[in-house]
Amino acid sequence: MYRRMQMPGALRIRAREYLRNTRELYKKSSYNALITELSPDLRADIVLHMSAKTLEQVWYLGSLEQNARVELALRLARVGYAPREKVPAIGLNILMRGVCAKAGNILTVSDHWGEDMIVSSQALRDMRHASALTYVEVGTISREDIEEVLVTFPTSERSIRQSAMKIAMQRAIVVVSEFLKMSRTATGATSVSLVQKRLDRK
Repeated sequence: MYRRMQMPGALRIRAREYLRNTRELYKKSSYNALITELSPDLRADIVLHMSAKTLEQVWYLGSLEQNARVELALRLARVGYAPREKVPAIGLNILMRGVCAKAGNILTVSDHWGEDMIVSSQALRDMRHASALTYVEVGTISREDIEEVLVTFPTSERSIRQSAMKIAMQRAIVVVSEFLKMSRTATGATSVSLVQKRLDRK
């Protein structure tokens, strides 16, 4: 393909390195097709064994009903990123391999970001992306995935709604605090400017 598309050598090297480093990712992704062929109980046991610890890294997912966690685990998409690529925070991301950086913090295996996706208002969400420092594997779940799964699990849906309210309240307090701080700074700067003008007139 590289030869027929006349790709430059540097781009060929990058593509080969990516495929080598994400080989395990595609192997694991193929497991879902096999798991869906199993009986419901056996599928639940295997999925929980494979993904329960991963989901439990996110504080509000660990308290969901078991079957709800099974359905979410089946929707956990695995995505690979090369070094220096940006990993968006649109959905929930759980770092499963490699090292990332976000907002000045180093993220390693089991760290996560985008957990505030359950909050409706984007103004109260941290939409800053993470940057891959190495080849990374990320497990991601979208807001739509959670909403579709929780339709049949009202108890878990209430739990998620309460968690969303908790996150929203915490973020709102931070936003208001920062706004007041900026207002005081602006007011102080205006006062200093007025004093300086009066001194200049004298």
